[in-house]
Amino acid sequence: TFSATIPTAATTATESWRCELDGANPSDILATSAAFPVTILPAGSISVTSATVTAQAGSPLTNSGTFSTPSANKFVSCSINGQPAVAATLTGSTFSVSIPTTPNTGSGPAQCNLVVDSTVVSTALWEGVITGSNNTIHANTPTAVTAGTPAVLTGTFTSSASTLAIICRASLTTSTFPTTSVAATFNTNTHTFNATIPTAPTTVTENWRCALNSTSTSTTLATSTPFAVPVAANRTVSVSWSAAEDARLSQMGLSMGPISAATVQKASVYVISFILGFGSTAPTPVTLDPPGTAVTYSDVWTPDEFSILDAVKAKYALNDSDATRFAVKLIDFLLGLGGH
Repeated sequence: TFSATIPTAATTATESWRCELDGANPSDILATSAAFPVTILPAGSISVTSATVTAQAGSPLTNSGTFSTPSANKFVSCSINGQPAVAATLTGSTFSVSIPTTPNTGSGPAQCNLVVDSTVVSTALWEGVITGSNNTIHANTPTAVTAGTPAVLTGTFTSSASTLAIICRASLTTSTFPTTSVAATFNTNTHTFNATIPTAPTTVTENWRCALNSTSTSTTLATSTPFAVPVAANRTVSVSWSAAEDARLSQMGLSMGPISAATVQKASVYVISFILGFGSTAPTPVTLDPPGTAVTYSDVWTPDEFSILDAVKAKYALNDSDATRFAVKLIDFLLGLGGH
């Protein structure tokens, strides 16, 4: 493969180019590509007054804005959910548009295009919120996952259409997700849907949207609002102990498994978090002495485990490390009561 950047000037117009494959000597032309156009779009820009517009299903969705282009041959067209575009009314450098809706028109992304000489030179994106529609779709934000672990998406929808498909897509053109669209499985009786979104080790949090489509008319009936698919990094919690505390960790490990002194930390947090589930969640702040310096053990917590550690943190108003230390001290106390 090859790539090249072709500079243009303010006065550059569309022209045909060719690429040639040269030998070691530039004069040795081995092959030449077919001619291809380097298309220069006319200058132009467009913006809308309102980023979000709400309308009742069956009432027009209206917006306005401004545009700029030196060309005399121009128009502005607007649409929602990829439906047929409606021409806007132009007044000088401003425009206004009224997009008709029906009881079946659903919410979704809208856009206004500035078209010059039959070419779209600029696009303004906005959101159309349609209330009372027969077609709706809502996606729940998935629980955070570790990169490389699939995210599980759930949601709800309503529709009177008999043949449907729900497709969820990443919002970014260049996405870190290994696939940028997935088909959801849905239940027309409960009006629920679910989908599995794969992630890769390099995937980061991005916004997605789900579209409710009619397969009989090949149209989008409604689109969900954007939602994040959270991809979280593991949390590493390091805790330092004195030599005496380290010796006690080893003794505790014998009673708790046996497990290693290093494993006692995470196991203690799990036990205390479980016990807290039976009591009040009202915070009970505690203050700890400074940690020791003789030895340090580190635990890795994955996103699906965060709630375990966070429950202890919230209850005692401590950070990750001190919450772990305090959990160990509580287990130490309980073991001591049992003679261990």
